[in-house]
Amino acid sequence: MPADNKFELCCNRPECTKRYPNRRDCDKPPEAILLKQLQYNQESANESANNKLLNSKSRAVIDGLNERRWALMYLQHLATRVGQTDTVELNLSDLPDLEALSLNNSQNTFPPSLVYDSSPEAHIEVLEQRRIDAQIVNKAGWAALDTLALGLASDIRNCPEDNNIAFRVFDDYRKARFFPDRQDIRCGNWQNFDINRTPIRDEAEKHIEYFMTPTDYISMSTSPGRIWNIASSRAKNSVKATQKIAVIDLRVLKRLGIAHGSTTEDLGFRHWNKTYGTGTEFATKHHVLVLGWLPSRSIAGVLSMEQFEKLLGQSQIDVSGHSKSIPLSEYEKKIDFESISKALYEKGASAWCKDLLKLPV
Repeated sequence: MPADNKFELCCNRPECTKRYPNRRDCDKPPEAILLKQLQYNQESANESANNKLLNSKSRAVIDGLNERRWALMYLQHLATRVGQTDTVELNLSDLPDLEALSLNNSQNTFPPSLVYDSSPEAHIEVLEQRRIDAQIVNKAGWAALDTLALGLASDIRNCPEDNNIAFRVFDDYRKARFFPDRQDIRCGNWQNFDINRTPIRDEAEKHIEYFMTPTDYISMSTSPGRIWNIASSRAKNSVKATQKIAVIDLRVLKRLGIAHGSTTEDLGFRHWNKTYGTGTEFATKHHVLVLGWLPSRSIAGVLSMEQFEKLLGQSQIDVSGHSKSIPLSEYEKKIDFESISKALYEKGASAWCKDLLKLPV
C-alpha cells in the first residue's frame, strides 16, 4: 500500500481473508511449507481482525454523518414552521424524479476523501476521531431539534380526539425503524431521504402495496382493528415477539409540518377491487402515509401487544376471528384516548404525555 492513500469510508472490506503459499514454495521442505502456512495464517487473521474493526468504525462514522444530516435537515424544516400553522399536504407527483434519473447529478453527502498514513492503526485512529466529531455535532443538532419541536407543539395540551389518533406497529425487522436513542420512527430510506424532494405517486403506491424496497414513507392506521389485523396476521412468531404499537398524535404532525394523508381520502388512491383487479391493494381511508419522519414529540407512547389487545376488548372491538372474517364495521370503531393514556401510564408514558395528563413523571 502506498504511503499516501485516499481515505474512503468503506464497510465491505473482506473480514475472512485466507492466504496460501506460492507455487515456488512447493519445492521447499515440508517443515518450511508448514512454517510458511502458519505465518500466512497469522497474517490473514491479523488482516481479518483489522478489516472487521475498520468496517465497524466506518459504519459508525457513516451512521453519525447520516444522523447529522437528518437532524440538520429537519432543524431547517422546523425553523420554517415558526409562525406557521397550516397543514403541509402530501402532494404526489405523477412525473418521475428527473434529478434521480440524471447520471450527472450524483450527490455525495459525505465529506471529501482524506489523506492518511497507510497503517491500519492510523486508519482506525482517523475513523475514531471522525466518529467522535460526528457525535459532538449530532448531540448539539438533536438537542436543538428536540427543543424546537417541543416549543412548536407546546400549545397542544389537551387530549386528542379519536380522529387525531393513529397507530404504527413496529418491530426489529421492519424497514421503517424505531430508534430508541432518539425515540423516533424514520422511513426505511432515511439515510437517503430528502425532505425537499418531490414525492412521486408511483413510489407511494409501491409502498402502499407492501413493496420490499425501503421507501420515503411510513404507514400507520387510524383504525385500531386494522392495525391489530396487520400486526397479528403478517408476522412470524420471531417477529411477533418484538412487536409494539406506537400511539401517534396527528395534531403534532400537522403542527410540525410533517406531510401525511389518508391513502384514499387525501392521496386519491382507489380501494382494491379484487373482482376487477383495479385500485391499489391495502389503500383504505384508515391507511395513512407519513412522509419521512415520526418525531418523538408525535409519539404519545408505546403499547405492548398484550396491552393493545386488552384495549380492543375494553372498547368492544371484536378481532377474535380470522383477519378475512373480521367485519368491516369493527374497523370503524375507535379507542378513546383516556383509555390509551391509562394503559400508557401503567407501562410508563413519555414525559410529555404525563405532563398532558397531569401525571407524575
